[in-house]
Amino acid sequence: MKRFNRNFSILLLLAFALTASLAKAQIDVQNLTPQQQKIFESRLKQMGVTVDYNKLSAEEKETYFRSIKQEEHKRQPSRQGEQRSARPEQANPYKNTLTPLTDFGEGSYQGVRGGLYPDGENVRPQAHNEVGLAIAKALKPLDRSGRVNEKSGKIVWLSIGMSNTTQETGRFLELMKDYPDKNPKLELVDGAFGGKAINEINDANAPYWDNIVKQRLEPRGLSPEQVQIVWFKLAEVRPTDTTFLTYTHGLAEKYLSAMQILKKKFPNVRLAYLSSRIYGGYATTDLNPEPFAWYTGWANKFLIEEQINGDPRLDCTDSDAKVPWLSWGPYLWANGTSQNAQGINWIRSDLSDADGTHPASTGRQKVAEALIKFFSTDETSVPWFLKKQAGY
Repeated sequence: MKRFNRNFSILLLLAFALTASLAKAQIDVQNLTPQQQKIFESRLKQMGVTVDYNKLSAEEKETYFRSIKQEEHKRQPSRQGEQRSARPEQANPYKNTLTPLTDFGEGSYQGVRGGLYPDGENVRPQAHNEVGLAIAKALKPLDRSGRVNEKSGKIVWLSIGMSNTTQETGRFLELMKDYPDKNPKLELVDGAFGGKAINEINDANAPYWDNIVKQRLEPRGLSPEQVQIVWFKLAEVRPTDTTFLTYTHGLAEKYLSAMQILKKKFPNVRLAYLSSRIYGGYATTDLNPEPFAWYTGWANKFLIEEQINGDPRLDCTDSDAKVPWLSWGPYLWANGTSQNAQGINWIRSDLSDADGTHPASTGRQKVAEALIKFFSTDETSVPWFLKKQAGY
């Protein structure tokens, strides 16, 4: 125990030295030495955040360094010998005025009906559901060339998104390791990367797409031609336009473009399930606070409705389909501690101490459980998600 305490004290002193030198701009936070990286990761772990320095984006490194500095600043006594008070959370003027899309009923916001689907409904329209169901039942295991191979082929499920998405996918994959009813032909792959928000991936030449193939698919012996299902969860970094209609429709257009790229990169993708961002009202940075986290749900809603209403850019049915069939996956946004209609809420400890934006371990657990609940029960996912329904 004495040795542990001594090592901890040394580590804490090193952390103070690291943040002190950072404050004096004596080190490059983007290029820490291995020892500094270890201190960085250890200090964040003490704060309740587990990260891998080498997997963080430049922006995330800066954010976490600021959090370390602020935490150490709070630990230091003031000139009067008193402990400094904790940093107040950033004010969120929207926290008491936003309603989950699932909870609108007959209500509307700025003249627009709520609900996940048209006419204020939270259930897919019958015709759209039938299209998705037919696609789901027709999915078959594919070999690396994209040909049907019932014996050795795979059905690949791929997440698409940013840091929150990869953290939540990671927990989902952990839980699925012991899930007894999973289709043995189904391969679950984390295709999300830190720092890769919508603007960073919305280009067919963006490195993001090649990184999915080289870093996530090929190491597992999989190919882009085997991807048939996507979970899509994206937001925008540091948005500024708070105008409801212009921002949400603009974001929906960016999502549409990303879906078209997705179809080109993964030609056999047939189904895409969209989720909103989690609650942003605890955010202490401008990375993606409210109302922008809430706005992601509206953007998903508008995009799905455009496909339902027959926008030719979102055709998903013929041999020259432009995008996959689109549907809501689990709706994850709730107004803080108040549960939404799907039983999800967000307490402060569900979000990281570092920025109030990324999910802490309990937040990741909530999302992972919501994903399992959705894919194991939704009519369009049970045919390929569950082994019994898939005939295995």
